[in-house]
Amino acid sequence: MGVQYFFNQNILVDLNFAPKIKSSSLQDVKMNIIKKLNKEKYFWESGGNFREIIEIINKSDSIGTLIIRLSEVVNKNYSGQ
Repeated sequence: MGVQYFFNQNILVDLNFAPKIKSSSLQDVKMNIIKKLNKEKYFWESGGNFREIIEIINKSDSIGTLIIRLSEVVNKNYSGQ
C-alpha cells in the first residue's frame, strides 16, 4: 500500500505481522486494535474519522478484510481523496 504525503512522492508500506497473529481470533485482533486506538484516542480523534475507524473494525468479518478496510481509510485520509 502506498501513501502520498507531499511533492507527489509515494511511500510504500509493507506490513509484517508476527507469526502469532495467524493464531489470533478476529475478536482478539479487533479488541487489541480498539484498545490501542483508545490509548491514543485524542490523536486518532484529531483525524476526524475516529468513529468511522471503530465502525470499520467492528463490522469487519475477517482479519484480511479488517486490514484492507483500515488501510483504505488511512490512504484516503492522507492522500487527500
